[in-house]
Amino acid sequence: MRRGTILVSLALAVVFATTAIAGAGSAEVSLGDQKAWAQWAFGDSGAPLLDPSNCGEVVDGAFFLTVAGPDPGTRRVQCEVAAGVPLLATPGGAIARAPTDGTTDNQLHKTLLSVYLAPLVLDSVRVKVDGVLLPRQPLVIPEPYDMPLEPGNLIQTVDPSVIGDSTRVDIGFFFNWIDGLDPGTHTIVTADKFQGLGRFRTIFEFTVTEY
Repeated sequence: MRRGTILVSLALAVVFATTAIAGAGSAEVSLGDQKAWAQWAFGDSGAPLLDPSNCGEVVDGAFFLTVAGPDPGTRRVQCEVAAGVPLLATPGGAIARAPTDGTTDNQLHKTLLSVYLAPLVLDSVRVKVDGVLLPRQPLVIPEPYDMPLEPGNLIQTVDPSVIGDSTRVDIGFFFNWIDGLDPGTHTIVTADKFQGLGRFRTIFEFTVTEY
């Protein structure tokens, strides 16, 4: 992997689209949903992916789950959410950012596909809820766009060459919407595998409380 890569679990099925895609629950995973998750993960001040104990956070009424970090292995995190809150889970994806990964949209897109996505094993991309394997959704890559950057964001924390209050990015992630869980305990597992690196897996142990 190239130095300075912001890379998390991901895989190879690529669909170029500007419309919504079907999710695992009753709702659809739209490009807006994907961008909202990417903003929370990479552009907001909380930088949740840098905390290995972080499970996720409620954002605009939905619980956004984190993903595995840069090192292979199994990560186990404890989570709590209210019953009925929908969850947005991703087995992973990748983000290319300017100027490190390119200064034009074409360069960013080429880096995303040929460098960051190429080593992934498609059949290893999985989301399970209480032992039930959800259908794998396609990886949808929107057009490159400008991502706002709050102070303390993940991108600038790991890459000081990115300056200013925004940067051009190209993103590609798998997502599943999970309908709100019933009160009690539940387990969600996200996983994938990189050729030459190993398997990346996160076990989310949820305590779901009453409304």
